[in-house]
Amino acid sequence: MDTIYSGTWRKMNTSVEIAECYLKPEDSQKVSTQELQGTCRLQDSSISFTLRNPIPGDAGTYCLKLVSEAGKMEHARFTAKLYESVSTPSINLNTGEIKVGANLTLICKIENGTDPQFNWQMVSRPLGNNTKHSISENGTILTITAITPSDCGSYKCLVKNEISQQEKHFNLSSDDYQWCQKERNYVATYVLVLLFIVSVSALIMVRMCRGNNNVTQGAGNNEQQGGNESQSATVAMINP
Repeated sequence: MDTIYSGTWRKMNTSVEIAECYLKPEDSQKVSTQELQGTCRLQDSSISFTLRNPIPGDAGTYCLKLVSEAGKMEHARFTAKLYESVSTPSINLNTGEIKVGANLTLICKIENGTDPQFNWQMVSRPLGNNTKHSISENGTILTITAITPSDCGSYKCLVKNEISQQEKHFNLSSDDYQWCQKERNYVATYVLVLLFIVSVSALIMVRMCRGNNNVTQGAGNNEQQGGNESQSATVAMINP
């Protein structure tokens, strides 16, 4: 195409022009006096387009009409996608009382956000589908099967898209659920029992070692005493 003289942008399926620009700025002032939604800049080999105060409805396909200095026209199309930042998520429960042995389902929701991606974590450890955890296809629902005190901790729903990221925490702790405290008591009991067993075993080993030393020392004394008696009998036989 010859040198571009002007460029006009409009959204497909509409007749409203949202931006127009010319190679010579003075021509732009002469031809167009209306205030358009967008602005564009035309140079010798490129044209740029800026949309002011975009809203979700501005997403879609746009058409660009180029006119050369010789009057020849060409058209081009492109698709614009407008991203909205994700809002702060919320976590809801679909169960009433949370108790040991029951299934616990957490539902993560957001009010706004384009193409959100949902991820679940427990104490910064990513969660996936397994025998214990089940995550819905869109990632918004986490189900914990047959909860036990070992499932207590901090769960996080992380939501992000191309331009933003937000998160929300849900704490399954002894502050709200007393049965979570049992896990800590069990651990403490196990540690105390283990320490007691180690201490008793060490004490038994020490006593056994002392007993062996006493037996060895007694046997040595008996052997020495027997040797002395033999020596005395020998001397008596030589010197009647």
